[in-house]
Amino acid sequence: MRSIVVMAVLMIVAALPAAYSALPDYIVLYFNFDEGGGNKAVDLSQYGNNGEITGNPEWVDGKSGKAIHLDGSSVVITVPPSDSLTSLTSPLSVGAWIKPVSFPVEWQCLIEMEGSADDRTNGWKIGFHNQNPVFTTYGHKDHFAD
Repeated sequence: MRSIVVMAVLMIVAALPAAYSALPDYIVLYFNFDEGGGNKAVDLSQYGNNGEITGNPEWVDGKSGKAIHLDGSSVVITVPPSDSLTSLTSPLSVGAWIKPVSFPVEWQCLIEMEGSADDRTNGWKIGFHNQNPVFTTYGHKDHFAD
């Protein structure tokens, strides 16, 4: 199956800090994967948005520290909805270091944010479609009325 190595960092930030020892409060999710094993991705932000890793994750050496090898289908990191993630009202940045082993023929999601726990009809995704990077939004955030 298509493979993607997410290396060193997954973050939602307004700006990248020089060090993550004292992350600013506007960073709401930061995984560096340096735990190097187990079924939990530890969020280094102050919000504790830890992710549960399902499947059989392979922890590998990354470019800087550790990384996790995601197979594109059975290994998934799920972060439960929280106010810090679902109530974002200002512009945001999403970043990830990845090393694709191959590209999908169709759609392959890398990062997805659904709406709140009560409303899963809106959100956004970052991924690949036919070897091209794609960012898309869906739900009522896509519609504008006069």
